[in-house]
Amino acid sequence: MDYLEGIVWKPENINILLYANAILSTEQFFIESDTYTQSVIPALYTKSLNELNIQINGSPFFDGTENLERPLPLGEQSCPEFHKNATAGEAYESIPKYDSGRLSIGETVYTNDIIPPVGTLYGSYIYATIGCGKLPFESFLVMKDTVSELEGVKEIIWDAHDLTPQPFNLSKSLQPFVYRRLFPEHIIDEEEDYFKIVYHGYPIALVVADSQLNADYAATHGRDLLQNSYIETPINLQFPPIGDEPWKQEHRHLHEDDPDAYNDIWLPEDHRFMGYLTDGKYYDSHPGEVEQTPGTCTVNGQVNQHGQLHFYLENQACLVIPLEDKYIVNTACQGLMYTRAKIANALGILANKVSCYVRRTGGDFGGKQSQASKHAVAASIAARVLKKPVKINLHHDYDTRTTGRRSRYRASYYGEFDKDTGKIDTAVYNHEYAGGMVIDAGWEITNRTFMCSDGCYKIPNFRADGQILKSNEPPQTSYRAFGTPQAYLACESLIDHVAFECGMEPEQIREINFYQPGEETPYGQSTAEDYLLHMVWKQLKEKSAYDARAEDIIAFNNENLYKKRGIAMTPMKYGFNLGTPYKGDNIANARVAILAADGSITVQHGGVENGQGIHTKMAQIAVKEFRNADRWHQYRYFGDLPTIENVEVLITSSDTIVNTKETAASIACDQNGMALVYACQAVRERIENWLENASDDIIAKVNHPEQGGWRQLIGQAFMGMVNLQADGFYCAGNEIYWDPDTRKGSPMGYYGYAATCSEVEIDVLTGEFKIIRSDVIGDTGCSLNPGIDIGQIEGGFVHGLGFHLHEGLQVQYESEGDNPAGKLLNNTTWGYKIPDMRSIPEDFRVHLLDRPNVSKTKTPFRSKGIGEPPLVLSNSAYWAIKKAIFAARKQIQNNQYFVLDAPANIFRIKELCGDQINHLKDRHQLEE
Repeated sequence: MDYLEGIVWKPENINILLYANAILSTEQFFIESDTYTQSVIPALYTKSLNELNIQINGSPFFDGTENLERPLPLGEQSCPEFHKNATAGEAYESIPKYDSGRLSIGETVYTNDIIPPVGTLYGSYIYATIGCGKLPFESFLVMKDTVSELEGVKEIIWDAHDLTPQPFNLSKSLQPFVYRRLFPEHIIDEEEDYFKIVYHGYPIALVVADSQLNADYAATHGRDLLQNSYIETPINLQFPPIGDEPWKQEHRHLHEDDPDAYNDIWLPEDHRFMGYLTDGKYYDSHPGEVEQTPGTCTVNGQVNQHGQLHFYLENQACLVIPLEDKYIVNTACQGLMYTRAKIANALGILANKVSCYVRRTGGDFGGKQSQASKHAVAASIAARVLKKPVKINLHHDYDTRTTGRRSRYRASYYGEFDKDTGKIDTAVYNHEYAGGMVIDAGWEITNRTFMCSDGCYKIPNFRADGQILKSNEPPQTSYRAFGTPQAYLACESLIDHVAFECGMEPEQIREINFYQPGEETPYGQSTAEDYLLHMVWKQLKEKSAYDARAEDIIAFNNENLYKKRGIAMTPMKYGFNLGTPYKGDNIANARVAILAADGSITVQHGGVENGQGIHTKMAQIAVKEFRNADRWHQYRYFGDLPTIENVEVLITSSDTIVNTKETAASIACDQNGMALVYACQAVRERIENWLENASDDIIAKVNHPEQGGWRQLIGQAFMGMVNLQADGFYCAGNEIYWDPDTRKGSPMGYYGYAATCSEVEIDVLTGEFKIIRSDVIGDTGCSLNPGIDIGQIEGGFVHGLGFHLHEGLQVQYESEGDNPAGKLLNNTTWGYKIPDMRSIPEDFRVHLLDRPNVSKTKTPFRSKGIGEPPLVLSNSAYWAIKKAIFAARKQIQNNQYFVLDAPANIFRIKELCGDQINHLKDRHQLEE
């Protein structure tokens, strides 16, 4: 760089270079580049020149163009003091997660790690490579004959036509199931003799071969043979156009046979009452049909979220072993009863001939709640036909294409408010989901979205409408916090818009409209019991020093042109249930047994360990139930009591806990834990009754200083014919109810409250961002294990950052080159970016709510669920980014309100910040 010595770099030099760059950035040079690439090149060019000037002249042209620095993150955690009194691994104590030692060194066994028996066959799918159309049956048969001749291929399974199904109607959420076909969504037109292809990745057949390599090769070859046989038909993918009154959607509820239909509502007739929730003047009307509240102003808008993949570490997997007249099914799923029933139905046998097991799953986030069953069904049919064990383990590429996901979503909102006070009088929401071609869990998700649309705010006049729209995609299936983050995206968008119109901070509008204790939700449930919203908000405001930091950020933004910061506080009221108001969805069974040989304890329950620590908490519940020393002393026993080392939680099995609900909705520990409490109490009371009548000699033996103790106690009780095994059953009872006619009731088991504050910094030149600090206060009741719960909050928060800031589905809407319409373009880590180490807040502080009163929830030892709420809490980073964008737009005289769709990634941030480069150039020209 000797030739640059002595050059004085001035703004006019930059103008020349920027002009040259503008020429290079024209379409002829970047014909294949996207908008972001073209817009960010001048920014990167400017950054490089600034760095160059520092090297030459020792100072930059302009402050704030350096890249964002991300130091190693720091953390802080706290919990209430009473947790420190817990000992021996009992409930309330922070102990490592069950199997954490084996997990850390890779010795844990997942479904795909199970060593298959000799002679096991392997399955791989032939799937559709178009998004919508037909496959002539004749072409399929030609392909089938060709692939059948390949090395190692044993069979190509495509239906279960020779198997007689049993009558089956287990779940309300099941769509009409074509029982005589292999796949639930299989559609074949018998008259025209073709397969109807309904989405890209649609499973056509299962190749079964003697090795995974041969199965994969044959399936790939089969897909290639079918490539030119499809007859493409028009595809439904994009949301229909939306008008000025999106809540008036009757004209869009078109029939499927209407050639002009965009989409067709897909909501079961008996669930149509879930189509809306109302309160106040919009009980049976829409905006425009009722007079606007006098003295109020109005806002309306729309916001989108572009979907989310589950992206678990363990792909869908199962191993089915036929054994005499039974089927042993090892499956990575969240609900054994559901999977067992579907297999039995497909095979035409009784459910007691199917035994399902799951040791643990390698993450699922809802993706293995219903979707895992279809692979278990496919493997079971193959095992039945071939009389051999069959294993299916999906590759990640296909797993992401065929497994349901968090659907693409669009919300419209309308509000009436007092501009002087910020009080909101009316809120109307219209929620739309791209539901795929099979409804799966769609109605529960949509229903929950309605119920959570109120957020933390009491709005006198409220209405939540919505619909699930057919689209040529995999189904809208369960996903962590399903329906809730979308509802909060909508309701907080209204809050943000009202704040803008009032000239106030969103935090002020939130506080003004908070529920007050005892007020009812739009669906009629009272907030009187265990109401903690104001307490959580106050503690967070103090711990985060929000007011002082907000002032500092104003000063920072005034001093920095090209780095902007924002800070936001958001609250959460999270209702815990399975997304349905039915009592049958709120039951659980558990079993406890004390072994006479040595006093060790085994626990079985219906929950599935998916990394959330349910096995650890269940073991702690058992320990606490049996470690009540004061109670034992009443019955003349003073010896030692069991610790966590005495308890073993056995594998989840449909043979021992036969009627299990899905492990979902953050209530599995609540339900299974209460069932275990009842089981432990039954065994303990039997021992106590025996002790009460035991002879003095027996009492002396069990309390002997050397030979007595817990082991002696259990041995003597066994010899005294005490039943040391018991089952426990939990049901929610009458506290959960729903009136479908009035759409009122008490569908939530209880509410959990939390709040979060996040501070972010964005680079307005590139759209990059970082989270400087996040504070979270979570209400976990009397936490069973503070360490696990804090870990769940941290993990859930970062997972939610994916929803709000990083992750989104890129679907090919129209066929182009090698990408057919309906193809998911970013199904691998190359194009799909989940949060990574750089996404974690630099300063991450998590506190369990320090509360003076005791939780009143009817849960194990008054604990509360925690797995899903943290995902919603990360919206504080999203709203902080929007504030930072506002600051960037303000300096280029753009003061218009704008919509920030989720995820708020670098592309959207860069676009919304506007043309900061030209502003930089013009500013310095004026200064000259």
